[in-house]
Amino acid sequence: MIEDRRLSMEIHEAIDADQFVPFFQPQVSAADGRLVGAEVLLRWLHPARGLLLPGDFLQMAEQLRLVSDIDRIMMEKSHDALARWRAQGLIIPKISFNVSSGRMHDPGIVALARKMKSTDTQVTFELLESILVEEESDQFRMHLEMVREAGIEIEIDDFGSGHASIIGLTEIAPSALKIDKRLVDPVAPGSQSLSLVGAIVEIAETLGIETIAEGVENGEQAILLRDIGCSVLQGYHFARPLNEKQFFDYAYLPDRKSA
Repeated sequence: MIEDRRLSMEIHEAIDADQFVPFFQPQVSAADGRLVGAEVLLRWLHPARGLLLPGDFLQMAEQLRLVSDIDRIMMEKSHDALARWRAQGLIIPKISFNVSSGRMHDPGIVALARKMKSTDTQVTFELLESILVEEESDQFRMHLEMVREAGIEIEIDDFGSGHASIIGLTEIAPSALKIDKRLVDPVAPGSQSLSLVGAIVEIAETLGIETIAEGVENGEQAILLRDIGCSVLQGYHFARPLNEKQFFDYAYLPDRKSA
């Protein structure tokens, strides 16, 4: 209880002290290694404990009902980063944010979406596959449509770990499926995982949407995933999550890894 109380106070202080920052993980074309996007990942620059990942504090932030505030901070800071990159000649084709079911019920998400879309970068919201759209409220569907009308694309995150139905996919009409890292990890020549990922790619192609493989750890996986038709790759083989300056430097590396 004492530890939870301390963490609760520190999260409030972190918001006031501007300690939450976005990190960016590159997404590259499976075909040629071109930088095609970035996923925004939340980090906490804790004054005593250093760089903290969401697993260290996000559950408490949810209990405190502060996730909406933190999401807003991430979007606003990412918006500013895009502007600074653009001023230096770097335009990112796409930037994506994780959005929970609860946030899709928040009217403020639509206003944020419209503000983000004022840039020349495609903005995407990633919805967890665990969201059952068939069981969501009319308000969720209304906001989904409003976000889409604002020009924001929808992707399904962690596909393969939840229970999305084909009907649910057609109703959401995402632009891409992000294949769960746990399916990508064991991908190897002739493996069952490779066949499973290939089946997901076939489903996506049938629906006319892209596939993004998360958690690509080595060059062999990158080649296998490219050869079965994955559109975009993301993982430590290409880059770990980077801060704003590191991402800018990465974008201009002449020897960036490709499949």
